Amino acid sequence: RRYNLPMIKNWSAENKIHLVGHSFGGNAVRMLTHLLTHGAPKEVEASGEDVSPLFKGGNEDLVFSVTTICSPLNGTSAYQTAERMKIVHPLRHIAYIYAGVLGRSSINGRIVDFHLEQFDLTHVPGRSDSESLRMVYQKMKDNKDNIEYDMSPEGASRMNENIEISPNVYYFSYPFNSVRTFGQKQVRIPVDVRNPLLFVTSSLMVANSKHNQIKGVEAYDYENDGLVNVRSQLYPHDEPSADYSDINSVGKGEWTVMPVINADHGMAIGLFGNKECTRRFFIKLVEKLRLLEIREN
Repeated sequence: RRYNLPMIKNWSAENKIHLVGHSFGGNAVRMLTHLLTHGAPKEVEASGEDVSPLFKGGNEDLVFSVTTICSPLNGTSAYQTAERMKIVHPLRHIAYIYAGVLGRSSINGRIVDFHLEQFDLTHVPGRSDSESLRMVYQKMKDNKDNIEYDMSPEGASRMNENIEISPNVYYFSYPFNSVRTFGQKQVRIPVDVRNPLLFVTSSLMVANSKHNQIKGVEAYDYENDGLVNVRSQLYPHDEPSADYSDINSVGKGEWTVMPVINADHGMAIGLFGNKECTRRFFIKLVEKLRLLEIREN
């Protein structure tokens, strides 16, 4: 998709931006920062003169900081739990059919917009030569270019191998946890959870924690926010990190890990939670980033 007007008109090395991503959005802003810094040689080779400047690299001075919130930086054992329950494939098929049917309907762009025209699952305005949904479905069923694969042990490992940290950018991670331990028998219960669905998924992740195979996430890691293990939210297992102490200790080119917040995956964006608490969380985040700008200038 091409956009005639930029979201940020004066984006430049003198007007750097802060990228903040919740859940898999954290991995998305990591990848964007990687591409701005290091580019993508394969894309350059394949596209020739028509290559997007995004893939040329050398633009790390456009980003001041990257902040991830509840992000599966090393994947999530929720995927393995779903595999053990044998529901990964059915959910994948339902998702493709749902997106394909609604994305090709008249409500696309009005009520929903999945932005999946690159896979032919979303209708491209002005075109009538889309492949049949059956043919698209056949091509998509074994496709690994999706979030589902990137949350698996294999996909998360491949993702981290392909993303390098930018030495001139500040990185922050905010981990959330909904599980608490009670009594001498170490009973673990998702207490800090508001969404009933996340209570179920969190409980299942605790019950299946001994089967974890995520790099950087130890076996028996039961702490999670309902969708992502706490250890996976801290930092990519192959990149440098340090716990946050104060604003003066924050350095570039490494992950600053913020203290764990007792809340579930959705409460970070106000889902089933106290909207005022969510607002205060983001105001404090912005204030911290602003202090960092003042310190650097």
